[in-house]
Amino acid sequence: MAAVCLMGAFTACDDEDNTNDFNALSRTYEGKSIELKLGEVTIPNGGKSVVLNASAADKAQLTLTNILPENSSLTVDATLASTNDTYTLTGEAATTDGSVTVNGTVKAGVLSLSCQRKVTHPVAGTWQLASGAAAVTAEIVTGMPQIDALAPMVGPLLGNLIAQKVSTVTLSLSESGIFGVAWQKIDASEPVSINQYTEMFSIQYCVKEGVYYLCIDKNYVEVLGQVLTQFAGDKMAELGIDFEQIVALFTDLGGYYGLALNMEVADNQVLFTADKSLLLPVINAVSPLISQKVPEAYQPLVNQLMQILPNAQALSLGLRFTK
Repeated sequence: MAAVCLMGAFTACDDEDNTNDFNALSRTYEGKSIELKLGEVTIPNGGKSVVLNASAADKAQLTLTNILPENSSLTVDATLASTNDTYTLTGEAATTDGSVTVNGTVKAGVLSLSCQRKVTHPVAGTWQLASGAAAVTAEIVTGMPQIDALAPMVGPLLGNLIAQKVSTVTLSLSESGIFGVAWQKIDASEPVSINQYTEMFSIQYCVKEGVYYLCIDKNYVEVLGQVLTQFAGDKMAELGIDFEQIVALFTDLGGYYGLALNMEVADNQVLFTADKSLLLPVINAVSPLISQKVPEAYQPLVNQLMQILPNAQALSLGLRFTK
């Protein structure tokens, strides 16, 4: 009888322990204690974390930090369930440009979390670069009549130059947030696509307050900087190109760098525009390279433009796409 009573006491203790096991889940998961996927791709966990707060055996709250490009910090209410030694988590939350669904497990102190973005902004979809002169828009106001008189010709000229090189340019902005682009040269039978690489490295896009961002994980940018410095550092120095200057063109989005473009979506058209704040740093960064590539006959004109554009009253370039 004593043994039976003792066994009952142990069973009661075990039941109580199992009921309260969820309390041990509440902590910050980062570094080696976290495995992350965004869509179908495993992404680096450097600089990223998830704070898990389990308030009951079937309820938890997740705070995602630097995992999503559109929200550097996002709270997700999740359902919690346990099977043997594994807890599962499922939840969904609204983001700035749509929603995100999370599914994960916690086992042996490691959180494996998959986040599936869903972009509901009208820019999501497949777009084709407008044909000919309509493809490029340009606004240049320098205050110099002789220069400004030629400015309206810049957009159509660039658009027609593109049309002479490629027959199509396809921009893919998937609902899952992956950026992709493909183009077909005039004399080619097959298009060239970088989509497999943007998927492999999870190159994302997002929309915040009407601004479009092309987003790259900071971990990849850091590796790229190391590779360029090691294998092309001398050449970059020779051309006067500084990797830090390139990084400075991007907006800090937490776990990502985002290249910001103004955007207008209407009537099955989207216009992406780079304004003076982006174009001038680009011009400054590539001007040494441009000076080396431009034929000598055009060098005086290029030098004049490089001196004029920084003081331009208005400066923008845009690409127009249609559905």
